[in-house]
Amino acid sequence: MQSLARTTITVIVTGLILAILIMAIVGVATAGLLILGIALIGTSAMMLFRHTRDLSGKTPSWQPIIVEPRQRRQRPSPKQPQVIEGVSKDAE
Repeated sequence: MQSLARTTITVIVTGLILAILIMAIVGVATAGLLILGIALIGTSAMMLFRHTRDLSGKTPSWQPIIVEPRQRRQRPSPKQPQVIEGVSKDAE
């Protein structure tokens, strides 16, 4: 009778420990998935709103300004006279 009680207690304690371990593993996995989901939503929102402008025509302050290589090549070289609204700098 005493061995039956001891076996029952051992089985219950072992089951509780296993249940706690499984719950901890599932909780960590769920938290990881939640963090991944939030990061994915954040990056997709940044990609969606990257080209938006506010009413004044300026880039929003939270947006990183991305300089593409095409924009750098379009700048005039220092040797050429820079024309602003039809008037060159040399005429001034």
